Amino acid sequence: MYRRIEAWWRQIRIRKEVLDAVDQLERDWNRIIAAMDAAEGALEAYEAEVEQNFAGRRTSTEVLEASLYMAQAESRVVRALADYAMSKVYIALSTGTMLGFSNIVWEPVEQ
Repeated sequence: MYRRIEAWWRQIRIRKEVLDAVDQLERDWNRIIAAMDAAEGALEAYEAEVEQNFAGRRTSTEVLEASLYMAQAESRVVRALADYAMSKVYIALSTGTMLGFSNIVWEPVEQ
């Protein structure tokens, strides 16, 4: 009886670990999308500041600030991509598989 209960608890823990890893993967994917959108907006703002600077309506300090914001946004994209890759590793660990070797492909589900 004790072994069956122990096996049942192990099954529950494994299922929770896998589902948590999948949830984290989805959150990281959403962070990638948000970070890319923010980086695109920061790039547009930077380009506008450069144009305004050439026209004499902005100072170089304002251009540098826009450049800083753009770099920070691009840094968030890189971090989100790295976190997404790590989430895929955690899924592999929690399922006991090697995703590439097992030909498992993770793609976002269209909603």
